[in-house]
Amino acid sequence: MQSDATSELIREFVTAGGHLFASRYLTLAGFVLLIYDHIITLGSEIDFVWPAKRSAVKILFLINRYVVPVFIAFDFAFLTGWVPWLTDKL
Repeated sequence: MQSDATSELIREFVTAGGHLFASRYLTLAGFVLLIYDHIITLGSEIDFVWPAKRSAVKILFLINRYVVPVFIAFDFAFLTGWVPWLTDKL
């Protein structure tokens, strides 16, 4: 009876570890794609968005463009434990 519970617990830990592993790499892949998109569209942004007058649409665009990558980077740092003050470990 004890070995069944132990093997089930081990199986759950292995599954959770796999999910964490996948989550880390998928977050990194998404971040890399986002940065790549920023790089290849920067010229168009400079031509069309920067000279435009300040408006709600422009502000929302810039927030979406530059704040989201910061949050994704913090999320990745938290998931990997690379930044000690962002980990969930005691």
